[in-house]
Amino acid sequence: MPNLETIAVVYDLPAALCLKSALESQGILVFVDGLHHASVDWWVTVALGGMQVRVIDRDATAARDYLQHVEGERVPQSPISSDIWRRPVTNGLLLFFGMMLASTPIWLRTRPRGLNQPPQVSTDGPPATTSG
Repeated sequence: MPNLETIAVVYDLPAALCLKSALESQGILVFVDGLHHASVDWWVTVALGGMQVRVIDRDATAARDYLQHVEGERVPQSPISSDIWRRPVTNGLLLFFGMMLASTPIWLRTRPRGLNQPPQVSTDGPPATTSG
């Protein structure tokens, strides 16, 4: 069974679809990993590491040559960025506290109004009853 080789990583759904279409027009079989995640929940694309454009290993050289011809520049050989893993604890804490700060206005809006006010008690006596 042939192996798949990653030739590019993209973070934009239209760019991934255009790249897939361009490579398939050259007769290269293309698989875009993460395409369905991006089409449903586009905001998780960065968290998942982007959409990896993969081709069969025997077509990888032809695909890179075609991309170089189209773009005019060389596609990096190691497209997966490892910057986020250099400081995992710092990045995790920043993500956690960023999510907490982002959700703070929701806490303030969902708090019931008048929670700290004492209940209203009538001092006029019992309510008047009408007899009929």
